[in-house]
Parts: sequence; C-alpha cells; structure tokens
Amino acid sequence: MFLDIGSAILFGEGADTVRDLYEDKEIQPMLTIVASDINDPGNKKTMYVDIYRQSGRPLPFPVVEIAMMMDRPEHFITPIQDYLKSGAGVILRSANAGPDLYYDKVQVQKHLRAAIRAFYDRPLIYLFNKYILYKPRKRNNFLVVGEIDDQVGTNHRKPTWETIDWSKRTFEEAIRLNEQHLTYTQDNL
Repeated sequence: MFLDIGSAILFGEGADTVRDLYEDKEIQPMLTIVASDINDPGNKKTMYVDIYRQSGRPLPFPVVEIAMMMDRPEHFITPIQDYLKSGAGVILRSANAGPDLYYDKVQVQKHLRAAIRAFYDRPLIYLFNKYILYKPRKRNNFLVVGEIDDQVGTNHRKPTWETIDWSKRTFEEAIRLNEQHLTYTQDNL
C-alpha cells in the first residue's frame, strides 16, 4: 500500500510521483498506489479533490481526500481503508506537500505519532521530506534509515531532477543510508 500525501492531482498530467510509480511495470503490480489531496473549505480554489472529480479527466489510480491537518490515526486510515490489505505494509510519502512544508514542529510531531498509531500493527516506511523513516510492526517509533539528496528529492526552489541524467546517477548519490540501522547476516555477504 503506497499513499502519496498531497499528490498535486491538478498539476501537469496529475500526481506526477504517483503516475511514475503506477506506470513502472516492475513496481505497479506489487503496490496498491493511491494519490491524495485536500479540499480546503475556506477557499474554492483549493478544493482540489472536488475540482479533480468535476474535471471529467480521471487518473488511472485512486484519488482520495485527506485532511489538511493529519494529526489523528483516522486521518491516515479512513481515506485508504478500502485499499488496505490485511497485514500488508504501508508506504507513505510527503515530500513537497502539506505536512513537510506547512506544518510547524509540534504539528509534525503529532502527524508522525498519528501515523505510528494508525499503522502500529503494520510495517511502515515513511518518505518524509528528505528522510526515509521506518517503523517495524508493533514498534512505537521511527528509525531514520536514510536521507534522500535534498537538492534533488525535496528541492523546493527549482526542478533539479529534470536536468539529471538518471542513467548515470547512482543509488549512493541519491540516498545516504544510516548505517547504524543496517544489519548484515552471512547471507548478505
């Protein structure tokens, strides 16, 4: 289960990150991929989900409405309850979106705690801003297992990723793993 929080469903072709995953023939069959956006009742221009639904241009993956302030477990579970498979792990992504851009420190803490409570019985990966967070099943906190190159993955000033030759970029350039949370067994050597 992959939920992109704040997918920019009205930008470009709609939900670019979700679209990239959905169109990847190796990834798509392995994940239930869901885009999301908000409906801001205080501003007709930011009623993104309603505008999307009224547009008549459906995206090839589900689009769900999320709360502007996702600080309770139900804010995570309710929008995707129809897509959750029993016991399956969850991947969340919030990069260049509401929680990682607009929440203050206290709101971010409430948001992350709510995600942990929502998926306490499931393994959870959360790509939050430049951090790769992991919570094993029945754990009550995240491990920071890596960082994404913030000049590419979360660069809010310009679309740096458009000028990169992805056929030459290596995993090590894109991700810095937190070695303290990696373990090796004899089978890995």
